[in-house]
Amino acid sequence: MFAALAQLSLCEIVDSAPRAEHAARLQLRRLPLLRLQAGIAGAEGWARDRVASGSDAGEFARVAFAELFWLHENPALGLAALQEAVATARRATDTAGDGIRRALDAAFVPLKGYVLPRVLVGPDALPYRPTRAIHLELTRSTRHDRAADELFHWHDQVRIPALLRCRGVAGAWSFATASLFRPGRDVSAPALRLVIVYLDGEPEAFAADLAALPPREGAEVEQVVLASTLRTIVPWRWDSAA
Repeated sequence: MFAALAQLSLCEIVDSAPRAEHAARLQLRRLPLLRLQAGIAGAEGWARDRVASGSDAGEFARVAFAELFWLHENPALGLAALQEAVATARRATDTAGDGIRRALDAAFVPLKGYVLPRVLVGPDALPYRPTRAIHLELTRSTRHDRAADELFHWHDQVRIPALLRCRGVAGAWSFATASLFRPGRDVSAPALRLVIVYLDGEPEAFAADLAALPPREGAEVEQVVLASTLRTIVPWRWDSAA
């Protein structure tokens, strides 16, 4: 696997800060500087439509941008060292009063990549491939038992393959919160699961197919905390992110 860890940030705009200004700052300053940092395999950001698709209720309803940083596989570094690499890069790029609040800043372990045959690259290359948008599904598990294990199998064998059949999908990656892999973890604590679907077709066509999928399973095991499509930010067209 090309990365040992992925760091996801879900960002809200506060104090009426212009979205277009943040989109420009993200592409012209934050992402280039992050990509220079040792250990970072990739860095990308996406903007959520003002009228966002998917589940908008709850704690992440105000999220406007998502940022994802992939960290290189390095057996000599533990999770703490990888996370510190992200924190160091952040200190070099964050500025006071930039109008951003991170609603979530969490480390995830990549579990499995999926890619369609027509794409002609493997799962490790998928995050580097150009996209029009991503579809992000973030869930919180409330149980850790046989039912939770069965739901994980359902995601891998049913839910994600169904997402891959939607129009415009190039592939997907699944993740689990890094806290699950720490020694001595609290097995009763809620755990986050993440799926990112990469779209190279029109997001509207994908959304129509997504709406026609069968209902999700496992409501008694996990809660959907965010399910939304976010568009790729086009350089020098930052007003499109506003």
